[in-house]
Amino acid sequence: MNETQPPRNAREEGFRALLSKIMPTHEFDAALAPSAPDYSDPASWAVRPGFEAKSTMVPSNRDCRDGQDKAQVDCFFIHPTTFFGKHNWNADLGDARANEWVDELVIPAQATVFNGCTRIYAPRYRQATLFSFLDRGLNGRRALEFAYEDVVRAFEHYIEHDNKGRPFVIAGHSQGSNHGIRLLEEKIDGSELFDRFVSGYVIGQRIPTDKFERTLSQIKMSEHADDLRTVVTWDTIQAGFENMVADMAVGHYYPEGWEASLGKEKVAINPLLWKRGTEAAPADLHKGVLRVKSKNIDMSIFYDGVPMGVDTYDIQILEDFNVSTRNVEGQLIAASNKPERLSAIAGPGGSLHNFDYSLFYMNIRENVERRVKRFLEGMA
Repeated sequence: MNETQPPRNAREEGFRALLSKIMPTHEFDAALAPSAPDYSDPASWAVRPGFEAKSTMVPSNRDCRDGQDKAQVDCFFIHPTTFFGKHNWNADLGDARANEWVDELVIPAQATVFNGCTRIYAPRYRQATLFSFLDRGLNGRRALEFAYEDVVRAFEHYIEHDNKGRPFVIAGHSQGSNHGIRLLEEKIDGSELFDRFVSGYVIGQRIPTDKFERTLSQIKMSEHADDLRTVVTWDTIQAGFENMVADMAVGHYYPEGWEASLGKEKVAINPLLWKRGTEAAPADLHKGVLRVKSKNIDMSIFYDGVPMGVDTYDIQILEDFNVSTRNVEGQLIAASNKPERLSAIAGPGGSLHNFDYSLFYMNIRENVERRVKRFLEGMA
């Protein structure tokens, strides 16, 4: 969680002006897309073993370690949207601003949660621009499908050249999780890879429960803290704003075509209880919020596409900031002992989507280690 935020009313005014800033100026056309990545080139990856990145950071005020060098399990991590351009529907892999946000903010705040017991692979891909999720026509869906093709190529390259038969976790956030759930459906469920699949942390998506009836035969929704070969997901809203943030219009992909998620029953796993249901989880189950400490963040030019020279130099757990949770109709509702701090980081409608990982960082970190341990014990 980065605490350098503008006043709430300024953010809401900015969001109302957002569409004009990020709406692409032309229809989606694959012929106009940037060149395809070469996943044999290390430059096509944000993170991979032996590659200098901030995926090795651990909270400096907790007894955590980066265990990637000895890990027996991999994590294939798909980053969220960091491209807000209007000049194209999909990002160029060399987009300095998009890569800056991945390298300096997403990787420290999200991917590091897996570094205690897995080695991390995080591909760059021609991600769909943010407007793709707001587009009510076909352009956004086409841009997302185009991005997904890169994710598949990266995953297949990883399996063929890097995995070497090791167990693996699939993880992502937001757009990354939209691609991640489809990757689970099309490349892992019902395949020879299923036996090596540990868990799916496809967070920041309100995944319809009918996915587990129509497109997934082996992979199930997680029901317990140490379930294996299951899916974990949630999308966080501040208490008092229930049902004020609608589903993304773009919906989800099915073999029959894209379907809107509005009105469908959704999956929401409570990360303090690690199960579904409406049972409230008290704050004493919460183990710590992550704060990302960075230099050179200027939120006034957030959507301008100009690299700012962001430098994340530390991550820490906030000792005095507790969160309690409950599920309401597919949303994870978060309350705090310091509600003003939640309000300071919440987006329009009380959305805490950008902090789905940070708010529950230590709970996630411990849970990943728990599931990995159980998987490895089963192999012994």
